Amino acid sequence: MFQKLSIKNFKSIPDWQELRLAPITLIYGPNSSGKSTIIQSLLLLQQTMLKPNKNGGLVTNGLNLKLGNFPVIVNKHDLKKDIEFKLEYIHMENNRQKNEYHKKFEFVYGYIDNLSGYSFSFLKNYKYFSEMQFEKKKINVVNEFVNNLVLNNSLKMTKEEVEDNSISFKYSENNNYFFEDIHKLKIDKAIIKKMITLPTYKSTLNYSVPSSTELSFELHSIKSNSIHPEQFKITQLINDIVTKNASNLKDKLSSVSYIGPLRKRIKKVYMLENDSEVSVGIDGENIGYFLSSQESTLLVEINNYFLKYGIPYEILIKKLGDDSTGPIISILLKDLRTDTVVGPSDVGVGISQILPVIIEGIIRKNSTICVEQPEIHLHPKLQADLAEFFVDTCKNNQWIIETHSEALMLRLQKLLRMKDERIKPEDISIIYVHPTLNGSKLHHIRLDEDGGFRDEWPAGFFDERIDEIFG
Repeated sequence: MFQKLSIKNFKSIPDWQELRLAPITLIYGPNSSGKSTIIQSLLLLQQTMLKPNKNGGLVTNGLNLKLGNFPVIVNKHDLKKDIEFKLEYIHMENNRQKNEYHKKFEFVYGYIDNLSGYSFSFLKNYKYFSEMQFEKKKINVVNEFVNNLVLNNSLKMTKEEVEDNSISFKYSENNNYFFEDIHKLKIDKAIIKKMITLPTYKSTLNYSVPSSTELSFELHSIKSNSIHPEQFKITQLINDIVTKNASNLKDKLSSVSYIGPLRKRIKKVYMLENDSEVSVGIDGENIGYFLSSQESTLLVEINNYFLKYGIPYEILIKKLGDDSTGPIISILLKDLRTDTVVGPSDVGVGISQILPVIIEGIIRKNSTICVEQPEIHLHPKLQADLAEFFVDTCKNNQWIIETHSEALMLRLQKLLRMKDERIKPEDISIIYVHPTLNGSKLHHIRLDEDGGFRDEWPAGFFDERIDEIFG
């Protein structure tokens, strides 16, 4: 589970703003306040790590997110500013002890705008803090890598040299150089420091952060014995460590899925063209795949939730395809009040908005699901019932939800007030995004054991209702 996300100089956020992320994180705020920036930060890191570009910079246009380029997304379009992120999460080792390790990553992205006509973003500085097991204790290790474009004069480089250096890093001398396997070699710390800082560390098209080591030196250096005999062994050990951390970060971010604010209306017929999907997609376009491939179990769970939340329909699946057409399914709805089977176009839009959210919560495991406005086109009671669904599924998944729903919040408060065993105050993080003349400010609103607010809302909690009644 992601624990913290910090943002600086990204879109409307100018200064460091830190978010505490919980099993259920709710993001509130007025329109155009910067709420979407929070989810976009996570999605931007995800697509940057999963499909790196050749310069190792921010991938601003990808599958889930299309933002333009660096000058568009940097705060106030100021190219002198760096876009920075910090990300923290718990990593569970798959071993008998089931050890948990706290990991923290920091990213600083800058921008090259050369008069020769090329420009791109690049990772200026990369730092990770990780816990390591040593002599039955967890040791905190700090590792920092500085891009060679920062260390050298890029204005004197050719285009090819600039591009090569954009993915080339040096291990910072400010690190603490503690690695269990190296420690066992009983080598003087000063020598270890030289041996670790000697190689160049590079990102690749597999990992946009440093993940491989490269030793380069002149032949006479070997003859003069300036290379320590253990250098190659230590270089390989460090290579394994940086690759493992890059892989762990990539795996963690691959667990993020995203559902946008407007889901497509359910189609009557779906032609299943893909062999596999991992998410319902931004607008729920892949629900047909899951309803077909997991029909025996998924339909039962969906229809149970529909019944529980008072949705008077049962979903039915009819398979139409054959060997010549490939798999084709028809989605139908049985009206439980009249026992009449109808098509998706015969019912309201609400079902098409809630169905992708329910399917995603069921099919995903150990994931972080980001969803915008899950309450859209839903009756207030059904919005409140969605809170029950998030509570039911937040043990297997983490939810980050941008919402305007008062009913959703009220139901969560009610569950705490009723001492529902499924949820505790620390399982809920409420973020209010407040627009100011100096950019977006994030405020944490804590809940007490009885569901009451421990902190004041910057603009009041849904004051519109009070204003309309008494104003």
